[in-house]
Amino acid sequence: MVLAGAGVTPVAVCVAVPRSRARDVAMVLLNMWAYLAAYEMPNDDPERLAARVRVDYPIALDRRLGLGVPPTLRLQRAFSAPDTVNRFERVLVWCHWMWFVVPHFSVGYVLWRTPERFPAAAARMYGVFDVGAVFYWTIRTAPPWWAAAQGRLDDGQPLQVRRMMIEYGSQFWGERWAALYDVLGGNPLAAMPSLHFATSLMGAHLLQEVDPVAGAVGWTYAFTLGLALVAQVAIIPHHDTWSREKAKRTIDLAPPGLPLVAIDEQTAVIRRPDGSWAVEGAGTAVVFVDGKEAGLDALPR
Repeated sequence: MVLAGAGVTPVAVCVAVPRSRARDVAMVLLNMWAYLAAYEMPNDDPERLAARVRVDYPIALDRRLGLGVPPTLRLQRAFSAPDTVNRFERVLVWCHWMWFVVPHFSVGYVLWRTPERFPAAAARMYGVFDVGAVFYWTIRTAPPWWAAAQGRLDDGQPLQVRRMMIEYGSQFWGERWAALYDVLGGNPLAAMPSLHFATSLMGAHLLQEVDPVAGAVGWTYAFTLGLALVAQVAIIPHHDTWSREKAKRTIDLAPPGLPLVAIDEQTAVIRRPDGSWAVEGAGTAVVFVDGKEAGLDALPR
């Protein structure tokens, strides 16, 4: 009943209230209320949710992508130092925390600069949220950290998938962290698709349509949040599907000295036991440092 009421309310307001900017904003708020209800409700019964969540299919796909070992494990073991959160990882954690306001700020910026674009911009942004909620109900998928905690993500070695947000959150917020996480983490198994990345990309598109400078800020944020970033390296996934302009902008935005690996679809960059790197799969991979092509030996050993 709660979900049905939350879903019907925006439509009712649209029918009952004359069109105005205030009504448009109210529609956005009510739609987010409906989304939050749909997002959190499956976790009202955590045991039932855990019994129905899908765990194995993303692991199988990851093993294919990583040629036998999920990329999460390869990257964590190659670059992450146990029991420490470095400065770059802290930046990534803050990007994650900022996501809770970034999509709404993007739509608000459109409302401020070009009010006539606001209805379409809001429909596109919050349509992404709604599609994500449908997936959370129909294809409930576990994130890697949950699969590891249940012993489902293992390659024969001791395994713990680190959650930098949890580790750094308790360090930075102290006693307040538990309450904050309880508010923000309403459904830990709502992991597929990633609305963080999807809404950040939509926000970048919306900002770019209004203002090139704001668009650059949006793409910079999406780049930082959406890339598979680990200590000392960054990755552009599916590079062969990106436009030349978009890829160049992303490469130019990389921090100075940071190796950026552009990897095609169905392709992986593998770190060998001796510390060297190799490209495996159907496509190619190119390393960029400071905007220029570099060889695989530019990657950390």
